Amino acid sequence: MEKEVNFRIQCGWNNWRKVSGVICDKRVPVRLKGKVHKAVVRPALIYSLEVAPLKKSEEKKMNAAEMNMLRWMVGVTRRDRIRNEYIRGAVKEVEPSKRIQESRLRCSESPVSSLFLTFDRQFSVSSLQSPVLRVRFQSPVIYW
Repeated sequence: MEKEVNFRIQCGWNNWRKVSGVICDKRVPVRLKGKVHKAVVRPALIYSLEVAPLKKSEEKKMNAAEMNMLRWMVGVTRRDRIRNEYIRGAVKEVEPSKRIQESRLRCSESPVSSLFLTFDRQFSVSSLQSPVLRVRFQSPVIYW
């Protein structure tokens, strides 16, 4: 399974390189970069892992690879010491492991999964420069 995860990460980087002209351009707004990332890079990163059992170490690898992409996209380095939540909030992005879990729940037709989806809350972080993490609740996500 580790080979599949490594292959998916490599596919994500390949797609990231294809759109790096848009993603790395400082004149493009961060939200638009996030939309391009969601449309091009994330599907390549997550494809076919919805049904695969992943270890915690493999989930961490995927999350780390995507955070490297997002940091580069926003123009932030590790040295700037900005938390991942702020970067994800600026781009309006959720961890790949959460997306995989959500798609697993959506795929199963059991009443238990629909119960979990009705109580699922999405968080959105207000801004990148904010010194305090401000979170506002949005309505529950329901997939039919």
